Amino acid sequence: MQLVKISAKRIKQLGMFPLAEQAMAIRSTDPFYQDGRMRTFFQALVYDGVILGVLGWEYNSEKLFVGPLEVNPKYRGMGVGSIMLYQSILASLSNGTKGVFLYCTNEFVEYYRRFGFKRILLDWEGEECNEMILPFYWIKSCERSQFIGEIYRGYRTSLMGFYKGVRNAHQTA
Repeated sequence: MQLVKISAKRIKQLGMFPLAEQAMAIRSTDPFYQDGRMRTFFQALVYDGVILGVLGWEYNSEKLFVGPLEVNPKYRGMGVGSIMLYQSILASLSNGTKGVFLYCTNEFVEYYRRFGFKRILLDWEGEECNEMILPFYWIKSCERSQFIGEIYRGYRTSLMGFYKGVRNAHQTA
C-alpha cells in the first residue's frame, strides 16, 4: 500500500471522485493557488494496483490543509479514509508544520474529532462552515511523544482493519 501523487487528468479519467475533480478545477484557476504561496496537489492511496481513495493537500511552511478526502465506493467502511488522514498527520508532524486543517460539513464533524481535530464554527458568506484544526503547537513538548504514539496506534489499527476487510472479501468471493 502506498500514497502517490495523482494528476488532475487521472482523477478525471477515473470518474469516481467528483469532489476532487471540482477542487482541482477551482485550484487551476484561482489566483490564490497561482502565486505560489500555497503548494497544492492530490495523492492517491494505491493497493494492489487499485486506487482506494484520493486526498487533496495544500501546504506552506506553517500549515497543511487537507481535503477533499474521497474513498473509492468499493472500499468505503474499510478504514481507507483513516489511513490517508493518519498518513497526512504523520507527514505534517515530520515536516514541522504547526498543524493540520480542513473544512467539512456537519455530518463529518464527529469523524474528524476521532483524530483529535477541534471544531471552529465559521460564517462563510452567510452559511455555516466547520473548520477543523489539529494544532500541534498546543501539544506540550512532554506530551508530544504520547500524541505521536496515539497517531501511530490509530494508523496501525486502521491498516489492520483494512487488510482484514480485504482478506474477508477475498474469502467470500
